[in-house]
Amino acid sequence: MPPFLPTSAPPDSGVRFPCPKHPGTTIDLESCSGRRILALNARINVRIKLIWSRLGNATGRRYFVKAERAWQIYVENECRSRSRAWINPAIPSQYVGGTEAPVLAGICEEELTAAHLHELAETAAELGPH
Repeated sequence: MPPFLPTSAPPDSGVRFPCPKHPGTTIDLESCSGRRILALNARINVRIKLIWSRLGNATGRRYFVKAERAWQIYVENECRSRSRAWINPAIPSQYVGGTEAPVLAGICEEELTAAHLHELAETAAELGPH
């Protein structure tokens, strides 16, 4: 089975808050970014399904799964480091990057996910029709 990305937010997620036309609070920005990421994930899942069908054998699919999992780990770690979105050991209720850290992490994830969508389109094109 291909490694699909989530397309809906968990019940306790800030993404469940509305995304106003002009976001102004941290919660607004996080919600809007999260919604855009979920929409990008849905588009990526379409590409993953196409690539999966074009790979056609277990070996190619195994490499593809490894690559997608590695990409997910890269995004998580790259965006956490860019935004400084890790818990401050001295103050366990705060991010090292402050209240802006989750917003910056979301922006980073959006950027990397959009770039990955284009990469997957190129992969699908290179594999050609099945």
